[in-house]
Amino acid sequence: MFHPRQLRPMKLHNANFPTLCSSYFHMILLFTIITILCLHPTTSADIPTNETDRFALLKFKESVANDPHGILKSWNHSIQFCNWYGITCGHRHQRVTALALQEYKLRGTITPYIGNLTFRRAINLQNNSFYGEIPKEVGHLF
Repeated sequence: MFHPRQLRPMKLHNANFPTLCSSYFHMILLFTIITILCLHPTTSADIPTNETDRFALLKFKESVANDPHGILKSWNHSIQFCNWYGITCGHRHQRVTALALQEYKLRGTITPYIGNLTFRRAINLQNNSFYGEIPKEVGHLF
């Protein structure tokens, strides 16, 4: 038999429902932000790294038109640049601290990329035949 008092209307409103929705919303928002930050390419491309040093040295090698003693042959992708002839790197950051290529009769221009060697403390290119203007970027080194 049917008794109206036994059937109770279903309660659709729960006092905790807004709080629960707010918590889920914040969790989803946080997850979305973290996902976007993880997938977004970093903007550290403007920050010099040891890869910046490697690139600058390879550009320097390209600007050398004549290397009669072949001292820049070691400057290639198979050898870590800190082991290249004439290069000294700091132990802590593995960044170029000195470029010593004096008296090798190198001939060419000095590339502006040399200004990206931001950890460089010494550069010695004496008794070579570099010509053209000294790039203004070299001034950033001092």
